[in-house]
Amino acid sequence: MSTAELYTPQRLLYFNREPDRSIEPNIPWGPEDALRCPSTELTDSRRQLFLTEHNSRRSSLARGIQRTANGFAPKASQLYKLVYDCELEKLSQVSAHTCKYVASGYYNDFEENVYTFGRNQLTKEQSIKNAASVWWDEITNVTRQAGKPLIHDTSMTFTQMASDRNVKIGGNSGKRKLYAIGSPCKRDADCTRHDGSYCSVKEGLCNLPLPRRPRHNGADVYLHGWLSLFNGEMTKEELLISIAYFGIVSLLLTVV
Repeated sequence: MSTAELYTPQRLLYFNREPDRSIEPNIPWGPEDALRCPSTELTDSRRQLFLTEHNSRRSSLARGIQRTANGFAPKASQLYKLVYDCELEKLSQVSAHTCKYVASGYYNDFEENVYTFGRNQLTKEQSIKNAASVWWDEITNVTRQAGKPLIHDTSMTFTQMASDRNVKIGGNSGKRKLYAIGSPCKRDADCTRHDGSYCSVKEGLCNLPLPRRPRHNGADVYLHGWLSLFNGEMTKEELLISIAYFGIVSLLLTVV
């Protein structure tokens, strides 16, 4: 690590199943708390920007308006909307402290996208938008064969962002369908991958179920989800944004 002034990059983890509350009892509850994280290294507006940059693209993909090299990607039948969780922010520190500019592979259960840029070249907001664009825009170079699904290729940053079931590093025995082709959800009953899921019709995205739990005042509120944004440190000259995507396998219960 350089002795130059340290600066904070951003890091994301994605889950699409519920965490075990006996393991992580301190996660803020309810949509109103979803972005109120204790860390001051990243503002809530930037956390929300990460979400917006991803979910707007996933919505375009689900609704069949995402361009490829020779047309449009097929619609997705059950693509879930990413949601936010504060508890796991701290996990990014371990990998970030390695100061590597490539996917670390530090953990076995997620995949990473990495984006680097000069600190003085961009604002944090610009860097977040640029990272999402660079990762996602690989789809514009993909030639789609009519009637056939896109393929999940873990060497592509786009597939990490778009997969309806993110895979583990090293756990993918081969290429598979990136997502199930079909009309995007139009009602809650169309979202069957997770019990209790509901549909955002306008976005064409399914939403994870909102489990109930009592709060400080005894009132029941909802936990919105578990996309987790992480923070770490990098040198003054370079920033690193890496994004990690957890698979949705039951073995992740001890991690989630």
